[in-house]
Amino acid sequence: MRVIPQDLSTLAGACLASSQELTDAWNGAIGGLDLPGGAAGDTAGGPAFVTAHVAVAEAAGTAIAHLSSVLEQDMDDLYAIAFDMTTTDEDAAESLQTLTPGLPSPSPGPAPTPNP
Repeated sequence: MRVIPQDLSTLAGACLASSQELTDAWNGAIGGLDLPGGAAGDTAGGPAFVTAHVAVAEAAGTAIAHLSSVLEQDMDDLYAIAFDMTTTDEDAAESLQTLTPGLPSPSPGPAPTPNP
């Protein structure tokens, strides 16, 4: 498998987009989970039910925030790896040119093939 820095950068962008989508989806849904204090009526277990519901919604919000943070950290790590790969490749090419006089400069890649 060949990994190139551009692929890692693309994946990093996807991680950021997923993080934002996850956060946006949760923020859009959380309003529908709000319950008024009397939502369970005047039953004996009503207040405990509402308290438990609020605790679960808060725990879910914390879990979503942690997942979003993991995706953002993955993005940072992928960008760092792509940068390190690029820097290492450029340093190796420079060293090779220094060690091998007359070596042609690296080209930016193969020339595009014209369409007939």
